[in-house]
Amino acid sequence: MQEASGTAGERQRGVNRVVIAVWDLDTAKAVYEKVLGATFLDADPADTVPFGVSVSMAFDAGVELVAPLPDTDSWVRRRLAADGEGVVGVVFAVPDADAALAAAEEEGASAFYSLDYGPDEIAAKLAGSFRVYREHFLAAGSPFGRGVILGEFVPTVPIPAGDET
Repeated sequence: MQEASGTAGERQRGVNRVVIAVWDLDTAKAVYEKVLGATFLDADPADTVPFGVSVSMAFDAGVELVAPLPDTDSWVRRRLAADGEGVVGVVFAVPDADAALAAAEEEGASAFYSLDYGPDEIAAKLAGSFRVYREHFLAAGSPFGRGVILGEFVPTVPIPAGDET
C-alpha cells in the first residue's frame, strides 16, 4: 500500500466517475468527447484483459467507458445483452480507500478486486496525473448492491479547497 499524503483540499471526495457499459468503445469515446468535451485515457490492457473488457477513462468529465472484448465472455457482455448500454457503476472518492473498505466490510461488503498503483504505474498508466491511485471494487450482493467502487485519489495538481468532488 502506498503512503497517502496531502491535505483535504488535495483529495477528491464524492462521486469520482460513473462507469458506463458500451458495445463499441471507440464509437462511445467519440460521442462523449463530442458531447462532453471529454479527454479519454485508455486503461492498460494488462489490467483489463483478464476481465474480458477494454476500459477508457475521462477524469475531466467523470466518465469511465467499459466494453467487452470481441469473442470473450465477461460480466460486461452479459450485462449489455440483458440491459443494453448504460450506467453500470459508480466510483466514490474517499479520503482513505482502505479505511472505507474496512467500514464497508463491517457492513457485510467485501472487495472482489483491488488495485493500488505505485509511482511508476501511475506515470505509465495514468499519465502521471495522480500521486495516489487506489481502488476497491465491492462484490455484488453487498449492502451496496453492485457496481460500487471505493477509490482514493490524490491528483498531482491540488484541488482548490471547497472544490472537492
